[in-house]
Amino acid sequence: MYLLVVQVFVRIPSTAAPSGSIPFEAPEQYELVAPANPPAFIQATHKAAELAPLETEDGYLQQWEVVPLSDEELAPLEAEHLAAEQVARDAARVNVTKRQALLALFDMKAIKNEDIEAQIILIPDDFDRYRALVDLQGSAAIPTQGDVPTIGYGSTVYEDGTRMTLADPPISKERALQIVRDHKSKDEAMFRASSMRRHLLNGGYLQACNALPAWRKQADRDCSLPQNWVPKGCKDVWTRLLERQAKCLGEQS
Repeated sequence: MYLLVVQVFVRIPSTAAPSGSIPFEAPEQYELVAPANPPAFIQATHKAAELAPLETEDGYLQQWEVVPLSDEELAPLEAEHLAAEQVARDAARVNVTKRQALLALFDMKAIKNEDIEAQIILIPDDFDRYRALVDLQGSAAIPTQGDVPTIGYGSTVYEDGTRMTLADPPISKERALQIVRDHKSKDEAMFRASSMRRHLLNGGYLQACNALPAWRKQADRDCSLPQNWVPKGCKDVWTRLLERQAKCLGEQS
């Protein structure tokens, strides 16, 4: 058996240590091996494995070989590396509001809210597309020039009548639904007092359909006029009204 001097003392404590001019002699059945430093290697992927000693004229010399780490040995090292990376990312992360993020996208990349919405519309899965849209709408935004800030599902005021502002913090999906339900109750009350409801109750369905274009104003602008269709104008308001009216009239034919 081949052993280093230190290994001899560990295995056989009674072995006498060398003293003065008396050289150390390995016990019977053992051969003394001269130690050698292992070669350099990358500890993240390799290790030094001891080989059988090399027999020379002066005795035996310790031998090493660099070998790759096994999958079992790599697993804990990889876990430690990923954990360290996550700690570094967490330390470098800067928390911002959604409003700050949107403004940063515009300032640095000229990316606007409509650019993001255009990409969301391309999401093929209905569930993922809806959730992405709700997440985006959690921030207050102005849909078109001259309009007022909206939040959630297009709400412009809170339950107490306070108007939305661009400085308002993002809201959750649940909060957006809560505001919508409150508006729905108030809108129902307004609809009950409207002429459109009276037309419907009296069977005047064509009159009710033709009343839709009356809701063409936005910020004192008549959205049916082409001069108000300039970039960031309110052409979409007028287009949606006409589409709704056409669909309404189509149901009467």
